[in-house]
Amino acid sequence: MTEALKEFVRFFKEGGWWMYLVLLAGLTAVVGGLVHAISARRATLGLALAPLALVLVIGGIGTFADRAEVDSALALVSPKQKDKIRVEGYKEASRPIQLAVALAAVALLPFIAGEARRGRSS
Repeated sequence: MTEALKEFVRFFKEGGWWMYLVLLAGLTAVVGGLVHAISARRATLGLALAPLALVLVIGGIGTFADRAEVDSALALVSPKQKDKIRVEGYKEASRPIQLAVALAAVALLPFIAGEARRGRSS
């Protein structure tokens, strides 16, 4: 396994089970963007925008849920270690929104291309 792949697997594991939902919504957003880029019709606008918004919402909810888990776990930790564990926990809790933003950015490119094509054909 390459170093980059190992790093991505670690990143994905740190985000927890929310990462699967983000990935599913993100891939759907990319497909929606591609469909809109190919057809460039008003009818595919919602098909492209809905999953794009959904991936960001799921990423945000995942991050907040993971942060809540970190906060509840801090009650079980000695006061000396709380700050260190909070910092690391919040870093890992931010993984869902980080993945969501990356996937949304990828999905946005074909969406913009579709809008440009749609604007030229009007």
